[in-house]
Amino acid sequence: MRFLADSMLGRLARWLRFAGVDCGYVRDRQEVPFLERASREDRIILTADRGLASRAGGRAGGSAGGSAYVVNATFHRDQLKEVMAHFNLRPAGPLTRCGECNAPLAQLHHAEAYGRVPLRVYESAMQFFACPECGRLYWSGSHTEAIARTLSEILRPPSQGDRDHTPT
Repeated sequence: MRFLADSMLGRLARWLRFAGVDCGYVRDRQEVPFLERASREDRIILTADRGLASRAGGRAGGSAGGSAYVVNATFHRDQLKEVMAHFNLRPAGPLTRCGECNAPLAQLHHAEAYGRVPLRVYESAMQFFACPECGRLYWSGSHTEAIARTLSEILRPPSQGDRDHTPT
């Protein structure tokens, strides 16, 4: 599945990318080019704007009626959980898509990273990845471990105790 997030869902788009989900993002609020891109690239629109979803062929209220889905949650962690659950997506994990431009990352040979990253990073990191579109470099380290931990926390299934607990 391929998605296109509108200007209100930038953090969601980034976290979907961190989870390995193909999610484009449009910062510009111009509706016509946004809808045209979604159609041209065969992407499901993610929006918090019920009117936009309706005009795009989706149904407001969080159901995917065609090419749009209304994200109901307001906090990006809850949005990520909502979208992943609704579309039954499984995270591929960090270092699969560029967090900036959404392109799939390509693994670099260790020597190719020399001079392109700080020396301490070059000496300590075992794997390097490059975005073929924007040129951004990524490497495994504490940041990717933190992203993986956060994804695991956000997307973990509720424990039996969580399901049985009803607030009083």
